Amino acid sequence: ASSGGNADEISVLKAKDPSKQNELTKKLEERIQVRHHDFEGYKPEELDKIDKAEVFEAGGYSILIIADDAAAIKDAFNNV
Repeated sequence: ASSGGNADEISVLKAKDPSKQNELTKKLEERIQVRHHDFEGYKPEELDKIDKAEVFEAGGYSILIIADDAAAIKDAFNNV
């Protein structure tokens, strides 16, 4: 979940039905657009972080990372 002051967010979702996991991943991709819209007029300095967000699947989970070091966090998930 995120706080109101910055755009940082990590969301990890798992579908009850593994065949639906891709749908959750798509929802997380849509979430990036929502966050971008939310911060456009509120804190535009956060937009670069949102634009560099990572959405991926790992270990049966759909993961969204919005952070300054999103790529490094993604690497950490993939190395667990």
